[in-house]
Amino acid sequence: DAFTIGANDVANAFANAVGAGTLTHRGACAIAAVCELLGVLALGSNVTDTIRKKMVAVDLFYSDPYVLALGMSMVNVGSGLWVLAATLLSMPVSTTHSVVGATLGIGIAAFGTGGVNWDFNDKGFTQVIASWFISPILAGTLAAIIYMSCKILVLQFPTEEALKRGL
Repeated sequence: DAFTIGANDVANAFANAVGAGTLTHRGACAIAAVCELLGVLALGSNVTDTIRKKMVAVDLFYSDPYVLALGMSMVNVGSGLWVLAATLLSMPVSTTHSVVGATLGIGIAAFGTGGVNWDFNDKGFTQVIASWFISPILAGTLAAIIYMSCKILVLQFPTEEALKRGL
C-alpha cells in the first residue's frame, strides 16, 4: 500500500516541476521523502485516528479484535492492489478515496451498514465526504490568491524591481 501511495501521490505533487525541468527526479524524490516524513510526524495521527476508529464502529469489534486486525490488514491489501492497478493503467485514482472505501467495505462486510459510523458530529464518514468538497474549494481559492499576487506584483510590472520581488 505504501509503495502504491508513493508511486501515485508523489507523481501528483511533483509532475509539473519535474516535467518543466525545474526539479530532477532525484531532487523531487528527496524533497518528497523529507516532506512525507514531516507530514506523517506532524499531522499523520489525526488522519490515522479518523480511519482507525472514527469511520468504522470499532466497539462492535471488541468481542473479536482479530477480525478488526484482519480487516484493517485487508484495507491495506485491497486499496494497495486497486491503486497499483489504476496507476499501471494510467487511470486517475485517489489513494485516500481507496483507503476510505476499503475501510467502509470492512465495516459493512463485518456488521452491515451499522458497522460504519455515518454521523457527522462524531467525525464519521459524512465528515470525510464533506472534506472532499471543502478541500478543493479552499485549495483552489488559496492557489488563486497566490497566483494573482504573483501576477500583480511580478508579472504586470516587468521592471528590475519586479524581478527582485519575483526572486
